[in-house]
Amino acid sequence: IAGDKPKLQETGFKDEEEIVVTTVEEQEMIEVEDTVTLIIKSAKPQNAGNFHAQLINDAGEATSNKAILTVNRGPVFVKVPEPLAPVNKEETVKLECIVDGTPKPTVSWLINGKELTVKDGVQIEKDVNNNKYTLTIPKANPAVHSGTITIKATNPIGSVQHELKLDILDVPKVAAKLENVSVNEGQDAVFVAKFISNPAPTKIIWLKNDGEEVVASESIEITSTTDETTLKLIGCKATDSGSSYQVKIINQLGEAISNKATLNVSSGPVFITEPTEQKVLKDKEAKFECVVRSNPKPNVIWLLNDKEFTTRDGVRMEKDVAKDKYTLVLPKVTPAHVGKITARATNEFGTAERSCELDVLDAPKLGGKLENITVNEGETAKFVLKISGKPRPTVKWFKDDVELEANESIEIVDVSEDEVALIIKSCKSPESMGNYSAKIINEFGESASNKA
Repeated sequence: IAGDKPKLQETGFKDEEEIVVTTVEEQEMIEVEDTVTLIIKSAKPQNAGNFHAQLINDAGEATSNKAILTVNRGPVFVKVPEPLAPVNKEETVKLECIVDGTPKPTVSWLINGKELTVKDGVQIEKDVNNNKYTLTIPKANPAVHSGTITIKATNPIGSVQHELKLDILDVPKVAAKLENVSVNEGQDAVFVAKFISNPAPTKIIWLKNDGEEVVASESIEITSTTDETTLKLIGCKATDSGSSYQVKIINQLGEAISNKATLNVSSGPVFITEPTEQKVLKDKEAKFECVVRSNPKPNVIWLLNDKEFTTRDGVRMEKDVAKDKYTLVLPKVTPAHVGKITARATNEFGTAERSCELDVLDAPKLGGKLENITVNEGETAKFVLKISGKPRPTVKWFKDDVELEANESIEIVDVSEDEVALIIKSCKSPESMGNYSAKIINEFGESASNKA
C-alpha cells in the first residue's frame, strides 16, 4: 500500500458487493505493514467470483484490479433420471441428467460396466452451458441394452456415478441348442434347455416326438428356474430309444420353441418276434424270421442243434437293419436239418436267444422188395418190408389185391420204426397161397411194393 497511512480505510469487494467479515472462521482481512490480505478459509463454490480492494484516506481513494477466484470441485449430480419402468423391445429410451462440477466434468454412459458408443446403437448428447447430458436409445435391444446403466462423471477433483436398471421386455428366446442324450438302459436321461425370457415365462411345455405334451409322473420330472428348464426321464427303457424331445417357452409377448433332441438308450438285445416251429417237406425251403431290437444293433447268428450255420452249409442269412429283421433260409431241407434252430443276438450289453424246432417231412419210401416165400403146410410165413417217410407211413397189406385184416391166422406187426412185417400162421394149402403186397401211405403220398 503506497501513501499516507493515517486514517486509511481498506475495503474488499466481491462482484461489486462489499465484503463484510462476520467471523474469522470463514474469512479474515489482515494488514501487515503495507500489505492487506483477504483470507477466505475452506473455500466453497459460492466463494468463487471477482475480487478487488478499495483503499480510502483523507487524500483520496484507490481501487485495485479485479482478480478472479475459482473454486474447483468434484462432479455433483443436480438431477438424475427417474427410475425406469420396463420397456418393450425396439421402444425408444431417453435418459437425462444435470451434472455440475469445476472444471466441467466428462460424462460417460455405461451398460453392465461397458462404456457405450454410437456403435452400440445409441445417441450421446451434451449441453455444456446448461450442464445437461442425454443418452438416447432409439431401439432398445435386450441383447445390448438390458441391465445396469451407469452415469459416470469425472473431473480432476474426483468422480461420481449414478446407476439405474433398464428392463427390456421381449418374446422368449432359447439360449442354446438342445443336445442329444445317450444313456444305458435303466439309467436316467436329463435334457437341459437354457432360455431368455423377460417377462418371465407364463408356461413351459416339454414335447415328445410329434408334439405330444410330456406330463410329470413317477418316471418323469420337470423343473424350471428363471433361465433354465430340465426334463428328467427316470430309468430309461430300450423302447424309449429314438424318441425326440423339445421345449416350448411362452410369455405374454410370444413364444419360442427349441430344436428336437434325440434320446439314445443303449440296451441288450430284445426279441420282438421269435422264430417259429417249422415242418417242411424234404427238399423244400424252410424260412425262419425274427425281429430283434437293441442299441447298438446286435450281431445275430443262427445255429442248428447248437452248431453255428455258415454259408458253407448252403444256407442264406439275411438282415433288414432298418426293420431289425433277421432271416435264415434253408433252400432245400434234408433230414440232417432236423432239430433245434436257434437265433442268438449279441451286443456289448448282453445276449439273448430264442429257439424252435425244424421237422423235415418226407413222402413214403420202400427200402427194398418183398421176397417170395415157400413154406410147408402148417408152418409160419413172414413177409418183411423196410419203410421210411415222415410222418411215419401207415401200412396196408394185400393178398391178390384184396386188403388183409389181422385175425387169428394173420398178424400185422411193426417190427421197428423203419420195418414192418406180415405174419401168416399155420399156412394151409391152397388157402394161404397167393400174391402178397403192401402199400405205405402218409399225407405226402404213397408207395406200393412188389408182389411176392
